[in-house]
Amino acid sequence: MHIRLLHSVFDSIEVDVRLWRS
Repeated sequence: MHIRLLHSVFDSIEVDVRLWRS
């Protein structure tokens, strides 16, 4: 459960970083 939530959070952060870099 925790790992799933953590993965979801990191996934969102990764998307934000991609948008910020582009």
